[in-house]
Amino acid sequence: MITTFHSRGLIAGIALFSVLTGFIANIFLAPRRHPRLAASPDDPREIVAAVRALLTEQDERSERIRTHLDELQRGFSPPESLEETTEPAT
Repeated sequence: MITTFHSRGLIAGIALFSVLTGFIANIFLAPRRHPRLAASPDDPREIVAAVRALLTEQDERSERIRTHLDELQRGFSPPESLEETTEPAT
């Protein structure tokens, strides 16, 4: 009887710990929510300015992604010194 009580408590503790750590991890790993356009729909100038700001932000992020992909691709290709030695002699 005592063993059953302790094992149920252990299982309940593990389950509670798992739920709490999952919740905390979700808070840290969830993408941040960006505020929608704050301009009123009545002012087209503010809307255009906000869309241009979002496009600029998107371009900056795209450039960072391209740079990162280029770095990764350089890591996959053999160094140039190895490429020169593997070419067949003519």
